[in-house]
Amino acid sequence: MLTKRPMISLRTFLLSLLFLSLHIPTLLRAQSWQADFSSEGVPSEEVWRYDRSYFVMHEGWLQLQAPEPETSDQATIMTNVHLPASPVWTGRVRLDLEPTSHNYSYILLAVSKVIDAQTFEYIALDFGGYRRGCLALLRIVLTRHPSPTHPQISYRSPSSILISSKEVLSQGHTYDYRVSYTPSSGWELALRDVTRGGKFESVGTNEAFLPELVRKNTFGLSCTFTMRHTKDWAFRDLRIYPAGEGTPGEGEAPQPPHEPNEGDQSGPTLLLSEVMPHPKAKSPEYIELYNVADMDCELSDFLLAVGRDEQSYRTIALPQKTISAKSYIVITKDPDALASTYPQAPREKFVQAPLPRLLNKSGLIALVKGEDQVIDLLHYSEALLPRGLKTKAGVALERRDYTKAEEEGNWKAASASSGYATPGMPNSLESSSDTSTSDKGERTTLADLLQTLEASPLATCSFGVYTMTGILLVRGNSLAKDSWLTNLRTTPLESLRLLVRSASGPFILHVTLHPKDGEKIERSLVFRLPPN
Repeated sequence: MLTKRPMISLRTFLLSLLFLSLHIPTLLRAQSWQADFSSEGVPSEEVWRYDRSYFVMHEGWLQLQAPEPETSDQATIMTNVHLPASPVWTGRVRLDLEPTSHNYSYILLAVSKVIDAQTFEYIALDFGGYRRGCLALLRIVLTRHPSPTHPQISYRSPSSILISSKEVLSQGHTYDYRVSYTPSSGWELALRDVTRGGKFESVGTNEAFLPELVRKNTFGLSCTFTMRHTKDWAFRDLRIYPAGEGTPGEGEAPQPPHEPNEGDQSGPTLLLSEVMPHPKAKSPEYIELYNVADMDCELSDFLLAVGRDEQSYRTIALPQKTISAKSYIVITKDPDALASTYPQAPREKFVQAPLPRLLNKSGLIALVKGEDQVIDLLHYSEALLPRGLKTKAGVALERRDYTKAEEEGNWKAASASSGYATPGMPNSLESSSDTSTSDKGERTTLADLLQTLEASPLATCSFGVYTMTGILLVRGNSLAKDSWLTNLRTTPLESLRLLVRSASGPFILHVTLHPKDGEKIERSLVFRLPPN
């Protein structure tokens, strides 16, 4: 039997439409969630629960910062979320260690089953716990104790592995993950190596496990750590959103690296300064950096790439540290051992980092800013050492001139009078910033430079214009008799302004002559242009 429905007034209908128009976007947004790490310090108790004091929020990252345990320990924080019907979980993880069965982390994506009042089955993204150094998507059982101690987490069984990778995660690298689930097609796990500038690549899929996820759910992070690794995990950009919504830049790789210092007007602040690839016995390797700028910089803005060559290298993130203007910083695995070897060196300049092994005979070291811009590059080898020092341990390679980008002739063995090493101190071979009495790179006047060029009109000439901090603005090649030199002689200001365009000064014009007969000649002209 049909019943007569009450008539709805036009006013009620319009008000209902207005209510829906105001609240539908809010309801849709409620299915998307993103962790807020914009504040500094301990995670807020209004959002997170459990081991909040074991984590710290700093510069957009949530970092493990636990007290040192006697053996091993675990820190877990959780928060409430509202899942969409087909959720996608994304985030970024920085690894300052190789994950192992003693030092690993879970990203607790969602509860998939309630076992009892204190026990829940979770879908978790596992970094290293299941297989050393590898990534896996697991079903695990988490037991929450009513006491304020850490929740205990244990595997359900080997069959709880949904997806696992065979590729080993690299120490010092940063990774983006993406886990997606739909009730009809199952799970997919994808990973991107941010440090290497890669794209998202599928790790695997699972179409057999199709749980009905509860919309009102829980998200969490859990780190298992040892006494030596209480600060080696960092997380950011944690997000949950409906499938199909996407995320800005998803699947895109950063642009290829630029050439060192090429055309970046903002310029590098840090440059490679000294390298110890073959240290003395019981002394660690180190890489020294120098802040050439007139302002402080942050070490964590940079990465170090170390390896055999451009095809075989590892990249590590650098720790948080402010480097004062015109000062040095030394990256090493063991600052105390380094200070013991060089007691005259400033211990406060030594910073601990998981520096990969430097090959004794030859290798590559690059300083990278952001995640894709090569700031400085060194191909070192025994050939840079004089005879008698090629196999000697404890001989550092030093940079002579910070205004030169070229490697050739700019890296030499530290002097014997300095003990063959100067970590954290001015280099023993460093060129003066004002004058040099050497024929190579000699500071000169414009008149003397033109006279040198006129004396070798058929010499091949290469030139580069740099800022005082070593930023390469322009480079070129010609013969010493070519028109640009004629213009330099007749209209010097206009010729130099064409090279530097709108940039301000002062600048260094570095000229290298290669005569057909005779040795290479180098001259450097420091100049400043008046305002237009």
